[in-house]
Amino acid sequence: KSMREILPKNNPAYVARLGNFYGRGTVQLTHRANYQAFTDFCKKTYPNFKHDFVKNPELIETPQFAVLSAFWFWKANNLQHWADMGGFRQVCSIINTGKPDSLKVNGWEDRQKKYAIVENWITKIINNAGR
Repeated sequence: KSMREILPKNNPAYVARLGNFYGRGTVQLTHRANYQAFTDFCKKTYPNFKHDFVKNPELIETPQFAVLSAFWFWKANNLQHWADMGGFRQVCSIINTGKPDSLKVNGWEDRQKKYAIVENWITKIINNAGR
């Protein structure tokens, strides 16, 4: 879901702070600077790329750009570094606040529960792969 679907409609504080650049896509890409950086990445990587996510931010809600923006955000923010160190909290913190050391991660308890479910699921897949 986009933040527009999660938050009460026309939340004045949220709209005033973020305008059209609220969370969209798989990692809830937020802030104009990220929309611009993602546009720049796409235009540099794909020479015939014609879209502009600052002018058309709703495009991030489409499946292909929702996923591609998540991959871009992961690489642009060096999240693999933290993942390799087992830094799930740091990954969540960067996605949520832009900083790896923030103590406030929205929905932290829920994230931990979902992480445990996925980790267990992946472990079962790996353990059964050779059978």
